[in-house]
Amino acid sequence: MICSIEGCDRPVRARGWCGAHYVKWQRHGDPLWQAARSEEARFWAQVRVSSGCWLWIGPLRNGYADFHRGHSPHYQTVFGHRYVYELMRGPIPAGRQLHHVCRNRSCVNPAHLEVLTPDEHRRTRRLVKSTEQKRAEAQKKFHEKKRVQALAKLHRT
Repeated sequence: MICSIEGCDRPVRARGWCGAHYVKWQRHGDPLWQAARSEEARFWAQVRVSSGCWLWIGPLRNGYADFHRGHSPHYQTVFGHRYVYELMRGPIPAGRQLHHVCRNRSCVNPAHLEVLTPDEHRRTRRLVKSTEQKRAEAQKKFHEKKRVQALAKLHRT
């Protein structure tokens, strides 16, 4: 059997309703109860805006903001950076991807997002990874040199 609420195709849990509608009835006395907050209000309640990155404090998926667009039981899971970009800048062109210029996956600041083709995005990620590897190698060499110098100074005395 499926839920008796129109448009819901989940299996029945109790009283002819699915689990989500049954819990709404238990908590609020109405299986169709919905929170009064708008989608945008729910989004912004999970963002900490600052002068730099706008950090997502809600759930993460692979490090990215995980936002439920719409209302239960008929919501769509979207990445928060894509949601805020479309909200503040407009639709993302077909076949394009968003790149976090700040390299912080949990950032939802649209000023930190750049629209790229998949090839451009791949090249950018490769370049960033290469730069990070070179920086790590340079730091390792620097610290090794300092260690050797300290040992040499210690043994000279």
